[in-house]
Amino acid sequence: MSDLLAPPLLLAHARSIPRAGAILDLSAGDGDAALYLAQRGHAVDVVEPDAARREVLAGRADELDLRVAVIDGHPWSVVPPRGRYAAVLGVGLLPTLSEAEVEALLGRLPSWVLDGGVVILSSGDDGDASSTWQPDHIRAHFWGFEVLSGDAGPEDPVRDLVLRRTA
Repeated sequence: MSDLLAPPLLLAHARSIPRAGAILDLSAGDGDAALYLAQRGHAVDVVEPDAARREVLAGRADELDLRVAVIDGHPWSVVPPRGRYAAVLGVGLLPTLSEAEVEALLGRLPSWVLDGGVVILSSGDDGDASSTWQPDHIRAHFWGFEVLSGDAGPEDPVRDLVLRRTA
């Protein structure tokens, strides 16, 4: 699908995502990442609190005959319908959340990832990262994960972080 412009971070790490398993997208935006992964054969669950965005994304998925379930909810409080996923995406997500919302999300997110599955988190822009976007702070929630991309010094904020569950 030539009109789908998946985020560069996703394109760079798409091969790291296990072929079997569904995807959970916590920050769908225009839906291109979700639709790109659905096109690659994954079932995709998208969490989106905005009704207009849910409607547009569901319409695009139907038009393209892709397996995308659009869920009304907030990333930090959602109960993922499939339980565990081959990948969990949060592109552009963390800077939009309060510190309490980030903590709530990070406390739950690792349990949603299958063994060998990946987590892709990104600020989605070139702006300054918030205090909750320090690599050591984020990694403290992800025991049993290896860093595939975004490994910086313990005090250096990062914009992108890609992790794989190893245990």
